[in-house]
Amino acid sequence: MKYPASKPVGSKILVLPDPKKEKTASGIIIPTTINSPLQTGKVIAVSDKTTIVKAGDTVLYPPGAGVPHEYDGVQYLYLNGPTEKEAGDLVAIEL
Repeated sequence: MKYPASKPVGSKILVLPDPKKEKTASGIIIPTTINSPLQTGKVIAVSDKTTIVKAGDTVLYPPGAGVPHEYDGVQYLYLNGPTEKEAGDLVAIEL
């Protein structure tokens, strides 16, 4: 996959959202009201001010957070990344 050749500025991070599951492994359709209130994604790039997360980390964030950015037909999100003083748009970082 080709990633945007851009470096986030300020305390922004670039995230590739994970696709939403619409069916279970056995084929049962999951209504949108049942889907998790949190979304996950993979960090693609971070700004110089963001030292808590790094490229490759998986993060959790609320739906509607960030600024969407489409590149080469793929939807990405610019989120406010965590700094030493605040959490930004993130709820958690998966370890």
